[in-house]
Amino acid sequence: LINQSTASNDFTARLESNVKLLMQENSIASSLHENNKKYYYKVSFVYDGYQESPLSDFTDILSTGKQIQITLEVHGSTNISKRVTGVNLYMAEGSANTTNATGFYRYIHTFDGKLG
Repeated sequence: LINQSTASNDFTARLESNVKLLMQENSIASSLHENNKKYYYKVSFVYDGYQESPLSDFTDILSTGKQIQITLEVHGSTNISKRVTGVNLYMAEGSANTTNATGFYRYIHTFDGKLG
């Protein structure tokens, strides 16, 4: 989750790298997730309740048709802007053997709360 500056060879960390998604399926059948299908998740920071950062890199999981529990971990919150008021979660789909999503990312949920 690093962007290279166009002005030089310096690298700057993207703030979305401070957010980690942990995913685990439970034993309850899902009406959203299909068996043997891959799901891709990305996040964005919400600033001042309405502005969004670019989407992060993806985290994926191969589904067995069960519900997925998602835990959001925030690291280095002292480096996150005080304007951040939440984190938006997006999901896209793909077949089991794909390495990238085959469709658009769609909004799923907002985790509210000051992070910075």
